[in-house]
Amino acid sequence: MILYKYMSFDDALLTLNNRTLAFSHLEDFNDPFECTTLGLYDHVISKRNSNEVLQQKFSRKYLITCLTKQPLNPLMWAHYADSHNGVVIGIDVNKAGLNDADKFIITADCGSVTYLSEEPKNLNRCTVEFLNNVENLTWGKDKEILKQALLNKMHFWKYEEEVRIVKKISPYISTYHIPRQRKYNFDGQVWQKITPGFKPIYILEINPDAFVDVTFGLGSYRKLRRSQEKETNTWNPDNIEKLDRLYNLCRSLSLPVFKVDKDYDRWDLTRKNIDI
Repeated sequence: MILYKYMSFDDALLTLNNRTLAFSHLEDFNDPFECTTLGLYDHVISKRNSNEVLQQKFSRKYLITCLTKQPLNPLMWAHYADSHNGVVIGIDVNKAGLNDADKFIITADCGSVTYLSEEPKNLNRCTVEFLNNVENLTWGKDKEILKQALLNKMHFWKYEEEVRIVKKISPYISTYHIPRQRKYNFDGQVWQKITPGFKPIYILEINPDAFVDVTFGLGSYRKLRRSQEKETNTWNPDNIEKLDRLYNLCRSLSLPVFKVDKDYDRWDLTRKNIDI
């Protein structure tokens, strides 16, 4: 199965150069209602407090990477690829190891997000005891709880066609707030933690054969090509070199390169192969 990751041009350079994929805590995602379709039995606790406690508990015990099913979604380009100035990278999830159930509690094959038009009425209510054992969940016995906590989103997000891969990190990491870089070994995988700003990101090196193709956004190819043609090395060498650096990375990985174009007949986006 091929899935896609939308990102900025600079992030694409890092991803391909280092052969990596980034994971994050769900509390750092852009949906404020992540993990809010669970609840606690204890009615003394308000719904707001219950949701916030559950959200933080799940967030600190699991890491998530978010992929999508198609590379030509205009809204995805606008929201996650620097307003059409970024890049989309195709990833073979099997070659990347993202369907290894021994490494990931939710694999790519199981990680399709469900979009709901209204909040579920019959929530999977959790006890305080359950809350203290969130790190002990397994897909085999707790699939419905995990799906409700991590794979349910409001219908407004349906355009994303999102697939999530989830990594359990407890008991390896005890705190969210460690600003320094650090390496961890989770189930035989080496992860590099970095903290740009105040939000930690966990970098996993993957098989370079997992990268399938690279697609330039409408604006990224035009912008960087124009820079390459008109700017001088003494003025802005970094801008000029980016396009060639990405081309060279694609050549080294034997990746086909595409650029997005407008299909006026279909009133949609299309993509065309670039001969590099």
